[in-house]
Amino acid sequence: MTKQVDLDLFAEFPIPTYDEWRKVAEASLKGAAFDQKLLTKTLEGLTLEPMYQQRDVDELHISERHVHPVKRKNGKWLVSQELTQGTPESFNRTAKNDLARGQTALHMVIDQTVRDGLSPADQKGETGRTGLLLYNHEDMETALEGIDVSSVPIHLNGGAVQTPFLASLLAIAPTSLHGVVGADPIHEWVKKGSLSYSWRTVFDELSHSVQVVNERALDLKTILVQSHVYHNGGATATEELAFLLATGVQYVRALLERDIAIDDIGRSFCMSVSVGSDLFKEIAKLRALRLLWANIMEAFGAEKEGRNIWLHARTSFYTKTVYDPYVNMLRGTGEAFAAAVGGADSLHVSPFDEPIQKPSPFSRRIARNTSIILQEEAHIGQVEDPAAGSWYVEVLTEKLGEAAWSLFQTIESEGGMIASLEKGLPQQWVERSRQRQEQAAEVRKTVMVGTNRYVAIDEKPLTKQEEEPIAPYREAIRTKQEKHLKASNYPSLLQAVKEGVPFSKLLTALQTKEAVPTIASIKETRLSMSYEALRKATEQWVKRTGDRPRVTLLTLGSLASHKPRADFARELFQVGGFQVDTTTGVTSTDEALRQLQEKTGNPIVLCGRDEDYESLAASLIEAVREAHPNAMILLAGNLSSETLQAYEQKGLYGTIHVRTNVFQFMNEVLMKRGVIRDANT
Repeated sequence: MTKQVDLDLFAEFPIPTYDEWRKVAEASLKGAAFDQKLLTKTLEGLTLEPMYQQRDVDELHISERHVHPVKRKNGKWLVSQELTQGTPESFNRTAKNDLARGQTALHMVIDQTVRDGLSPADQKGETGRTGLLLYNHEDMETALEGIDVSSVPIHLNGGAVQTPFLASLLAIAPTSLHGVVGADPIHEWVKKGSLSYSWRTVFDELSHSVQVVNERALDLKTILVQSHVYHNGGATATEELAFLLATGVQYVRALLERDIAIDDIGRSFCMSVSVGSDLFKEIAKLRALRLLWANIMEAFGAEKEGRNIWLHARTSFYTKTVYDPYVNMLRGTGEAFAAAVGGADSLHVSPFDEPIQKPSPFSRRIARNTSIILQEEAHIGQVEDPAAGSWYVEVLTEKLGEAAWSLFQTIESEGGMIASLEKGLPQQWVERSRQRQEQAAEVRKTVMVGTNRYVAIDEKPLTKQEEEPIAPYREAIRTKQEKHLKASNYPSLLQAVKEGVPFSKLLTALQTKEAVPTIASIKETRLSMSYEALRKATEQWVKRTGDRPRVTLLTLGSLASHKPRADFARELFQVGGFQVDTTTGVTSTDEALRQLQEKTGNPIVLCGRDEDYESLAASLIEAVREAHPNAMILLAGNLSSETLQAYEQKGLYGTIHVRTNVFQFMNEVLMKRGVIRDANT
């Protein structure tokens, strides 16, 4: 028997209009401004409303061509965890282990020195510390031994030029290679500030890779467009989107000039995006990217298949912290959820120890299982477009798209992405955004749990795993180098690869004195690094002295009276690694001086209600200054300028309150205590 619902009953409760709702909301604010209290400004300059309605969605334009923002096959994204083992043998062992435990794509991270055209035996730089060392095709075969490449998608970023690596993989799987084997020369240029190739060379190699894939009818993406250097440099979501679009358009035009068909170009694209911690914004960012790119490719004349992109996502490096590293698991989970809902086709969840070391087997397993749980237990992939129908996300997608499109047009008006980078414009924009994000973190408007809030000063450092031995592999390569093979001796790249010509020689053969101009690079960083420098200085001081710097909270009145500000002060000083001592609530100057005799903490912080400050603070400050002439006396609370000046005349050093720039304040305190020896620490 089915239950019938009389929908006419709901007629007694008419749906209020926005204006009616706003009138009631304004009345509840009791005179406060609606715009200041209920509207939210984002880092991108967007204004978010407190409520969205169907009418807001009806006015959207970005998706009017009905391009679907999520295009996953079979509902699931590829579990594409980055594998960074240094030697081919260790990479092979790890790959087999992880593929047998839920990983569904083979994500090969090639060491930066190899991508730069250096031999693995070269002593320059940290060879083997950022990824897989490959000397020649034999090493590629070793790395993939026993792995069925025909059934496992590959993801490989070749840097500025990927054709030698592509040739090596084609020698192993000539008709079944699939996935991504891409190059992104502009991203590489921005990371390092220079390239050893000319634009003509890198675009010729991109064109060659597309042609080879099309001739073999492979399901393989060879044009890679990445946002990671911008994201990790502090860029906003709109800047990331605009730079992705502008870079992609630069590549499209270069390949069209080389007579590659637009649909062949479109099918060759993979965009790789970092996903940050702002859940709804990141969902909207991925959705907007797919919609905007489809519109661009339509304008170029691409058919439906050529308008779609393969969208790879990785959880943010920028948001991860060294201290309280297990919290990174939670950050990674939220970011992975955003990537999944936003429509990523493949996903790397960063292991929680990524800022500290190469991922351990444990951290790799937890990161890998995050994706698997979202798929198999949360069933995120079973919903075609989870964010569709959310008025908030739909509007945010539109607003991000419009802002990104406006910035993209600015870049185009400057001559495109390459010309804009030569002028330093994207670098300036990212630097401004980074400074704004760091300012928000310094005043703790942006919270980093375990770093600038809720610090556990007694946490045990993460036990680092032993570094992978690279020296024996290097020595073996030096022996191989005696063969002195030359790329020019062979009629084709594929033949040279098969005969064992080193990747370094294949890449250096393409390098030229007509290299692209040097530009200002964008430094990849993490938001927590400035605070981590403070903590590191404190930990080093503890090792030198055997004791932790201390602060004394001089509490006034009853527990209920002083607890709120005492808790605030305690939590603030723990950010700098201080041990916090607390007096019992004092009600007189004599009692305060007596209790302070038993405390060694400096600074001394008065904590109480405003009423207690009015009756006790002036005399307390004067008495404490006389008894402890070297003490830094502080007060928890925000005083009027007149009161502050009066207290300073009696010996008050300053105040701490919710608007305090915690980083600058803590840096100053640690310097005065001698914990930080260098003003630039």
